Amino acid sequence: DNIFLSLRNPETLNILKEVTNYDLCILGMGEDGHFASIFPSMSNIKEALNTHEPLLNIDDGFPDIKRISMSLNEIKKSKKIILIIKSKTKLALLKTKRNSDQFLPIDKLIEECSDRLTIYTLF
Repeated sequence: DNIFLSLRNPETLNILKEVTNYDLCILGMGEDGHFASIFPSMSNIKEALNTHEPLLNIDDGFPDIKRISMSLNEIKKSKKIILIIKSKTKLALLKTKRNSDQFLPIDKLIEECSDRLTIYTLF
């Protein structure tokens, strides 16, 4: 079905909990290694990367505006994930090997979704 779900509707969260999979998820990446408004320095990063709730509130991204995003576990319901990289700077960040103390959200996406993730560059 092709339906639009309003995030202002309290029932939306219950509807999303019933979704078993998505056909496709298209994501971008920021120069700080964030995706889907999951930022490396956010106060609830562990929740964003580990919760089984489909949506989460993001209170401290950049610019500093409140957001709603899908959790990583909700994104992982996608059969196919496309990550679009739009600059050489972002590609260099993506290719950089990091220690565990330098962890970025994009590392977790790649680690957990490599079986269905395709990365495209547009530059």
